Amino acid sequence: MARQVLEQAVGREVVEVDDRDTWVCRPHEPGEIARALEGGRLTAAHRRGKTMWCDTDTGHTLDVHLGMGGRLSVTDERPDRPEWDRFTLTFADGGRLRLVDRCRLGRVRLDADLSALGPDAEEITPAEFRTRVPSTAEKYRWHPPDGVSTMYVPPG
Repeated sequence: MARQVLEQAVGREVVEVDDRDTWVCRPHEPGEIARALEGGRLTAAHRRGKTMWCDTDTGHTLDVHLGMGGRLSVTDERPDRPEWDRFTLTFADGGRLRLVDRCRLGRVRLDADLSALGPDAEEITPAEFRTRVPSTAEKYRWHPPDGVSTMYVPPG
């Protein structure tokens, strides 16, 4: 669902970026993401597990992770709780893409290395999934597919 929200921002011109939250936007300094994205457009939205990213026509990717309680919103309305907006893109048409995250567990980065992400749980077959899920003896050394809880421990 969050990727569908992100897709609502695709094709829109970015005129302003609020990237002042240094925790959510780490390791970037305030204004760094703004300089990279202002005047450009988001060209495609992607998701793998809980990680989402947008390609841009500025040559950068905008990477968004919602953390445990974050949510994305694309709206033309003013926020009810602007103090919970951790990152905002404002578009030329007046709309905004907002990362709303009361607890500040989400993250926004430019050009993050996504090479370590495994396949999305929706994209692999049950047989491939079983090969990735460890026996009980291996449960503390495994890396599940993105979007699959590490709380899952198969019988055996």
